[in-house]
Amino acid sequence: MKKITTILFLLLSSLTFASNLGGTKLAYDGVEFFISDEEERIGAYTLELKGIPYSYTYTVIKEGDEYFFPLFEFIRAVGVENYKYDRGVLTIFFNANEDKRVIDLRKLDESSYIFEDNDYFICEKLFKEYFFQEFRIDKENFTIKTNPNFILPKEMKYILDNKTRELKEELNKEILLYKGERELFDIGNLRINLEKEMIKSSDGGGRKYDWSGSLEYSGSLLFGNFITEYDLKEKKFKDFELNYYGIKEDYELSIGVYGEDREKQLTFRKDRGYSLNDGREYIIEERVPVGSKVELIYGLFPIDVQDEVGGKVTFVNSLIKSGREFILKIYEPNGKIWEKLVKINEDYNQQKKGEFGYDISIREDKESKRNKADLNIYYGYTDNLTMGFSWNQYPEEYERGWTYIKEMGTELIYSNSIDGNPYTLSYEYTRGINKDEFETESLKGKYKHRYFLDTDIKNFGITYEQFDNGRYYEEKREIYIDVDYDLTENITLTGSLEDTKYHEKDRDDETDYYYGLEFSKSWNSLLASYEIENNKKGETRHSLDFYYTGFKDFTVRLENTLDEDNKYEGELKINNTRWMDNLDFSMGMRYSEDKRAEYMVEFTLKFDNWLEFGSSAEKNGDKRTYVGIDRVISLKNPLQNMNSLENTTIKTIAFLDRNDNNKIDKDEEKLSDVEVSLGEKKVVTDEDGEAYIYGIPSYTDYEITALSRRPSHDGKATKIKVRGMGSSEVKAYIPIKPLITFMGEVKFDKDQSILSDTRIKLNKISTKETGKIIPVESNGEFYIDSLTAGKYMIEVEYLGEDYNIKRYKRQIDLTYTDENAGDNYYLFELEEVKK
Repeated sequence: MKKITTILFLLLSSLTFASNLGGTKLAYDGVEFFISDEEERIGAYTLELKGIPYSYTYTVIKEGDEYFFPLFEFIRAVGVENYKYDRGVLTIFFNANEDKRVIDLRKLDESSYIFEDNDYFICEKLFKEYFFQEFRIDKENFTIKTNPNFILPKEMKYILDNKTRELKEELNKEILLYKGERELFDIGNLRINLEKEMIKSSDGGGRKYDWSGSLEYSGSLLFGNFITEYDLKEKKFKDFELNYYGIKEDYELSIGVYGEDREKQLTFRKDRGYSLNDGREYIIEERVPVGSKVELIYGLFPIDVQDEVGGKVTFVNSLIKSGREFILKIYEPNGKIWEKLVKINEDYNQQKKGEFGYDISIREDKESKRNKADLNIYYGYTDNLTMGFSWNQYPEEYERGWTYIKEMGTELIYSNSIDGNPYTLSYEYTRGINKDEFETESLKGKYKHRYFLDTDIKNFGITYEQFDNGRYYEEKREIYIDVDYDLTENITLTGSLEDTKYHEKDRDDETDYYYGLEFSKSWNSLLASYEIENNKKGETRHSLDFYYTGFKDFTVRLENTLDEDNKYEGELKINNTRWMDNLDFSMGMRYSEDKRAEYMVEFTLKFDNWLEFGSSAEKNGDKRTYVGIDRVISLKNPLQNMNSLENTTIKTIAFLDRNDNNKIDKDEEKLSDVEVSLGEKKVVTDEDGEAYIYGIPSYTDYEITALSRRPSHDGKATKIKVRGMGSSEVKAYIPIKPLITFMGEVKFDKDQSILSDTRIKLNKISTKETGKIIPVESNGEFYIDSLTAGKYMIEVEYLGEDYNIKRYKRQIDLTYTDENAGDNYYLFELEEVKK
């Protein structure tokens, strides 16, 4: 009845629109469209997608031999909720917004669609092109049969539900985390770095040869990670350092001997992955495996590429600013690729409620025979308020000798927001507290008041900092103001003011300022960044950078700078990320007007993470060519390439976990023929149940998967993660679960035939995984396989109506022993409950 009513309505509508005889060209919402003269052109069709009807009254207009199909009615019929229409442009989102269709009706030919009944009817050709892999009209039965080229909303819901269920089951699995064992002493890794170079000068000096070489060692010592380096050419040791990583969240404790004077130093601070240089410029620094190439990615664009130097990469780029997120994409020499997120967030040493933060450094000064100390402790009084304490001392030389300058300070940091606009307030007071052993006037009045404000108000970012200083300092008052205004998503206006007043009355106040503009915009594979800055003196600085990623295996960076003295400097850099498995190269060209070098061309080639060749040439004829070896080996197994000094070895021990407690017990044997995988690396345990995985980066969690080649074993029942702590070995015990069988018989003496209406439900008590439900055979037998040992709750339930049978529920213990070989047999007898 509903279908007939709809058809009558559509017929009446067709008669109404048929009154526009002669054809009419109209405009609506900026889109021109055409209405035809023909009558009896509207029909109601059944719309099928993948054989399932989604609408029985889908409107179709026929104009001559052409069919037109309504867009908005199609969206409603399919069940799409996320779409938008704006001034003739319809955007439809599928697959959790990852797939979309954009239909710009303003750009379509006017005969390819019709606007009617507040809907856009597009022609069959476009309808197929936008939405379907297969499309057929059954004109006799008024049916449209289709196979869409997008994921239907109903299907997406099923997919998301399944993923959610799988994720819950995965999260409920117990996670075993094995860390590198801190040992009193253990042999570690050795890096061999040798380089021979030839320099040919343009001044007729001929060829000159030179060489350099070093040995770097990393190994366990005193339950920490010991690192040192020996210069083969100079025949002397460099720094000695003992590191304890991760002893408190992201904190590092380092004890070392540094420099030619062999000064001892202790530091304890949080590793953020970035630091602030000269108060304004941020530097990203990260430890990576030796031989790695690292991309710095901002907004999906690689803006810089660096090769590892000394186990680290360092990025300095004008785009690195507070409030931005960057991704370090790390290409290891062994082919492994992984990413790390770096958030440039000035947290001003804020702590959560009840949390302590530390930044401590103590170093001896051989010249003065005294110690330098900088101690800062922060405590979160509430989630918004942090209190800080500081102690600082350092030696200073006077005419009569050395004295200690000592300072003590307190700080209050408060953060909150008003109407969604965040702000941070800080007050800090420091004062010199040492006794003046030389009775010099200069040490009097040694104090500072610091006031600080940082806030974001809509599109404005404002930072205000003020120092009021005692007479010990030359400056009486210092004020620093920075303002950023986001004019658009791509354009930011910047400004800065510095104002300084002095204690000396005859010294004039100093004021400086600058203002500028930052612009960044991406077009497909090209990112452009432009900055202009002008200061009080009228000096202007320009910076224009381009980043291109359109090539499959290469990134191109072009940087251009025109400084305050109108001196131009430019650099073109081409890097491959992973052109060939064992071959890596980069090349570049530099031009510097200020350094009087018209251009320089550089070329570097690395082979298989041990052989390196490079060359550079200048226009004036100077050339440099070198060949080198850079290799890290495990001293326990010198044939293994460790990629990095701080890479670790994973020793895997597979065992038969008979009682499912994830621990190796005395009666549980080690298993051979178990395949253990970590990323691309795969090893198989030997007859002692052991296998080694070499060259795994430290301080990152990696997941291990295990697969026993015996069908009666399950190695995936437990999630296993490993974390290297330097070059120390990680011992990972891998529980392999023997698969057991639960079988038996259900009896009901009164009427055995009812057992076909009986089911068994089994839930493992130690986990939250969904239990198994199986029917009982008509003869009362049941069989459940692929279980693991442990305590289970079993329910036997009769679902029929012939008898009132009590639900049987009890706890049982399913075991694996040499005697039963995993077969567990039980007999259950049902009881009738009398009414």
